[in-house]
Formats: sequence, C-alpha cells, structure tokens
Amino acid sequence: MIINYFNLLIKNLMDKLDKNISIYSFEGMTDRNGQDYYSNYEFDIEGINIKVIGLYNGHGAKGKECSKYVSDAIDKFILDNKNELKNLASQDNKRELITKLFVEGFKKIQKEIEENDEKHASFALSGSTATITLIINKNICFIINLGNNCAIIGRKINGKNDSIEVYTNHEISKNKEEQERIKKNGGEVRINNNTRMRIYKKDDSLHPGLCVSRTLGDTYSRDVISDEPEINVYNLEKKDDFIILGTDAFWEYTTSQEIVDFIYKRINEKSEQKKNIAEEVVNECKKNWIKINKSKDIKFFEEIKNNPNLDNDKKNDEVKDFIEILEKNASLNPDHKKLTSIPSIDELIPDEIFHGNHHIYDITCIIYFFEKN
Repeated sequence: MIINYFNLLIKNLMDKLDKNISIYSFEGMTDRNGQDYYSNYEFDIEGINIKVIGLYNGHGAKGKECSKYVSDAIDKFILDNKNELKNLASQDNKRELITKLFVEGFKKIQKEIEENDEKHASFALSGSTATITLIINKNICFIINLGNNCAIIGRKINGKNDSIEVYTNHEISKNKEEQERIKKNGGEVRINNNTRMRIYKKDDSLHPGLCVSRTLGDTYSRDVISDEPEINVYNLEKKDDFIILGTDAFWEYTTSQEIVDFIYKRINEKSEQKKNIAEEVVNECKKNWIKINKSKDIKFFEEIKNNPNLDNDKKNDEVKDFIEILEKNASLNPDHKKLTSIPSIDELIPDEIFHGNHHIYDITCIIYFFEKN
C-alpha cells in the first residue's frame, strides 16, 4: 500500500539520500532487539517541496511489529493529507494547524489499533514512539514528537558548534508535567530496584512499566499513556547545518553537544562524504555503552567478592551465574569470543573478564544535512 504511494511521489530519492542524509541502525544485544524503524522520502505538490523523516522505536514483545505498523500508518496519513501540509507554509497559525492535524491523526491511528488489536499482533503491552520531521520548502521545520526519541539541530554560532533541542521529551524521569498528568489520571510513577523511573496503573504493580509517557499502541494502558504528540516549529536559518534524530538509547550516555561536535569534526575531515557519519556516531555511542556496562559489571563483581555474608563457595557460584548471563547476552554479537572457562573469584582479573559488550539497546541515528536555499 505505502509502496504504491512512494512510486508516485518520491522524486530522485536515491540521489538525495546519498547527498543529504546518513542513516544507521544498530540492532541491540537484548532479548528484544531490532525494534527500531524509520522512513524518509519527499514529494512536490504544486511547487511546494515536503521532506519527511520518521523515526520509530518499538517496545514490548511485539515492539518490532508495532513500530512498523505505526510507521506505515503515519506515512499513509501524511500522504493522504499532503494538500493540508502544502498550505502550512503560507499560514500565520501554522503551529496551531499542524498540531490539530497530527493530534487528530494520531488519535485515529490509535483507535484503529484498539479496534483491531488481535489483527495487529496484540499491542496490549507493546507500543512505539514516533518522531516525524517535516521540512517544507527547505526553510520551515516541523518536529512532531511522541515519546523519548530526540531531535537536535546542529548549527554554528560565531564560528562555534552549537546544539539546540527541537523536541519535547516524554521520558517520564525528565518531564514533571507528564508525571503530574499521569498521577491525575490515576497512575503511579516510581523507581523500582534503583533502575529507571517507570509508569504503572494504580491497580497493577507490574504494568505497563514504561519509562515513556506517550506512545501509540500499549492498548492496556491508555488511561495513563497518551497518544497526543507535541509539535515544535523551527524556522531554518543559514547557520543551521543538520538535524539529528536518535532513539533513546542513542542519547543514553552521550550529550547533544558531544554528538554535534563529533559530526562537525567528521564533516571537516571527510568534506562532502557524509554517508557513513551516522554509523560512526552510533559506534561512538556504543563505546560509551560498553564503558558504562564494564564499570557496572566490575562494581557488581566487587560487591560479591567483598560481601562478608557469603562464604567463598557461594561467592564463586554467584560470580559464575553472573558471568554466564553476561556471556549469553554477549553471544548475540557474532564477533564475541566466548570464554572457555570461568576462573575462580580469587584468580579472576576483572579487566580481562568484564568487557561490557552486552545488554546494549537498539540504537538508530538519522542525520539530515539541510539543503540551503
């Protein structure tokens, strides 16, 4: 269905992809990986050019199916409403108009999911974030965001690299207004086992257990989880060079400014060869994940080793179980060299055993380099 739309509306897509966009998606090392989805295309209508970039991050047992369903549904919605989008550029109240359009569109998509939940692989405890960037005539940028993907613009201010956030983050730990909304709707927000802040229904201590307050899908939890996106409007200027879209894991241990600095550095080194920059950025993010994981693993090992309530045999058993869990997850990496044996706690050298290359979430990065008028 979507492919037929694309065949009619995409104009020289591959040339534009090679020149202006860099995309890389890393399938994570967890029991639920490969749940990110993205789309990018553009079309002209009555002399108006519209560029569309979408990023979707699924979660739950059916997260992969949900992110693809949401991506397809939103693409169809955009193409069905291309006339309304065309008219936005000339309207003074463009923010109000696009907000109304997408709020109603997302509600319609959510209703379709709820009415056909069995058909759509049962999204009761699975859902997806959605971040869509619309660039109209190369000078007006709309960022429609639902969830905890991030959108950052890289620009130069007086010759210095600058990053500007152009999205509203629905990561519950970072949005006090969303915390209050959920509580007013009868939900609870709490931290369990010293992990991330999560959302729960008042009468269910386990579900949904999400760290994001707005999604599509998650049909069991619509009393606390919202399907309403928030929209930012940004007028592009000559100083604006690119926009970065990234799933939540992309930003977990890396700041916006670090990413923008890295991209500018690679642009300077590679000139116009920008195609692989997203992969290089993701690899930098993975390095941070590995570093943090290794630090946590060694800390946990030291806690076991120094626990006065455990005898030596018990310590060895707990360390062995811990390492076996890490090795099982690390085996998702085809380059991982499996341990042939696990040394005793007294012989174990942490830096040699704990590599940190495990339990890394899906990481997707899209970098679009603005075409200057």
